[in-house]
Amino acid sequence: MARRAGRASYLGARAVGWPDGGAVAVAIWLAALMPHSGGR
Repeated sequence: MARRAGRASYLGARAVGWPDGGAVAVAIWLAALMPHSGGR
């Protein structure tokens, strides 16, 4: 997926295939919250 906004947009095709830093951070954050939320 090509980035269209932010600093990563300047990389163009070179950014394809690398995970988005913000998405990875949110995934880690949510995974850390799950045990405390009573979720499955």
